[in-house]
Amino acid sequence: MEKRRDRGAPAAPDETSSRLSRWLHRMPKPLRIAAGILLVLCGLLGFLPVLGFWMIPLGLFVLTFDLPWIRPYYRRLRVWTWKVMARLRRTATWQSARRAWRDLTGR
Repeated sequence: MEKRRDRGAPAAPDETSSRLSRWLHRMPKPLRIAAGILLVLCGLLGFLPVLGFWMIPLGLFVLTFDLPWIRPYYRRLRVWTWKVMARLRRTATWQSARRAWRDLTGR
């Protein structure tokens, strides 16, 4: 039996990315390439208020559909991002544990 998801519940990351990839596959190839390049270029201006650095990985994701030579760079960016996030989580957990120990022992 298949599990049903609440309409109000957020979609799982795999489900969201598969929806996005299906939608992107329906777009014409030149439009996809132009959108990907535009997202990357606008992402480089991420320090501006309206734009953001989040546009760079999204633009690379869009470009991977039509430009296979970008896939390894996108994959490296994803792996690097996951490693940095894991390191930040470990550091935050370690620092909060140290702080709690100091508060508890008075040292």
